[in-house]
Amino acid sequence: MNAKWKYGLKELFTFSKKERIGFVLLLCIILFVVLYPLIDFGSEESQRPTFEEFVEQIDGLEVKPDTGSVVMLFFFDPNTADSLTFLELGFSPNQIKSILAYRSTGAWFSVPDDFSMVYVVSDEQFQRVKPYIRIKQPKKPFRKVELNTADTTELQRLRGIGPYYARQVVRYREHLGGFYSAEQLKEIKGIDDERFSLFAEQYTLNIKHIKPLNINIADERTLKSHPYIGSECAKKIVEYRQKITIASIEQLVRESILSTQQAKKLSPYVFFN
Repeated sequence: MNAKWKYGLKELFTFSKKERIGFVLLLCIILFVVLYPLIDFGSEESQRPTFEEFVEQIDGLEVKPDTGSVVMLFFFDPNTADSLTFLELGFSPNQIKSILAYRSTGAWFSVPDDFSMVYVVSDEQFQRVKPYIRIKQPKKPFRKVELNTADTTELQRLRGIGPYYARQVVRYREHLGGFYSAEQLKEIKGIDDERFSLFAEQYTLNIKHIKPLNINIADERTLKSHPYIGSECAKKIVEYRQKITIASIEQLVRESILSTQQAKKLSPYVFFN
């Protein structure tokens, strides 16, 4: 066999990168079509895919431009999917870690659009996987959390509240003496309107658990540690009460020791002899 003949055979069985990707893509389509009748979509008729959904799965075969690898989109439940499932859907290991951490806080996806609330999932990624999201299980019953008595473990059952924020809530609650409004949670750095909305209707609040201060007896250190008083006002309060007994919160406003806004926020936390 001469060299020219050998070179021709080598050219015949050598594929370019694009040809290899196309071959893998074609092989995946063939395997899917063959295995499709064996796939169990559940016993309920509503969970069986329509012809249009089947076409979506075929269209779901993608080639990731950054790696050249084939990504196959398929039906999945974001409430139960494991890390391998998310990896096969094209999510990175760091994204998967964040998704699972978000889910571990007690988050539950009731409808496909809920999955878009996970901040690591970009709008582009969500729109790509949205047609394949299938919520198979009903939402788990949720026992509400009482904000003034819950410990850090209980607080983590709130959506969007993990170990870090649970500790911050307890610490801030101790400084305040308890919450009289759930809105006070927004005073904690990192708990904004978006995070607060995640656990709306998942809590209760009993103001009977608030521990007020006797403003005529509490020492300066205790007073200044309160978020609504601070060191400057605490010093003024101590100096003022050495001259006269404080009878009301309005008295401190008249003496320009507290602002009207401070007095309004502080009133549930103080009492007078």
